Amino acid sequence: MAASVLHVLTKESRTRLASILLVVSNVFPEIMQELLIKSIPPRTLITMIQNDKNMSGNLNSKEQKIIQAMYQRGYADVDVTFAYKLLKYFNLIPTPTQNWGQEPRSCDLSVSNDVERIHHLRNSVYHRASKEVSEAELLKYFTDFSEFGRRIDTYLKKNPDFVFSTKILSL
Repeated sequence: MAASVLHVLTKESRTRLASILLVVSNVFPEIMQELLIKSIPPRTLITMIQNDKNMSGNLNSKEQKIIQAMYQRGYADVDVTFAYKLLKYFNLIPTPTQNWGQEPRSCDLSVSNDVERIHHLRNSVYHRASKEVSEAELLKYFTDFSEFGRRIDTYLKKNPDFVFSTKILSL
């Protein structure tokens, strides 16, 4: 029987991972919710979902509850995965340069490419095997986060006091 060795994370690595997770779990959903708000009113989207048998038939129970809550809560309960699904399915933003599901190149800078980046980064962070995060890796994540945060701020015409790029760097 093979013995497993548990790798103990250093305090610094745990802190770096926690910083990344704060952006992914707190800021990414806010970005996606604001993109939905800019794209379509919640009640209009609810009607579109209800009138589309393919979409309404493919919602899981959590998504169905979110749709019902949209009448009162708007997009407040929509997570990154569901927002991505809605933006993609209903063509609420243009198709990314490399297409949906494909990782954008560094030169692909449209809002839909940044949505694709959010989707890929969220999945890569949540599903990573190693929880070790080096200082260089942390810097790369936050450089990427702040770059697309600035582009999304511009796209959304955000008030300079409430920009995502600043929120990202403050975590």
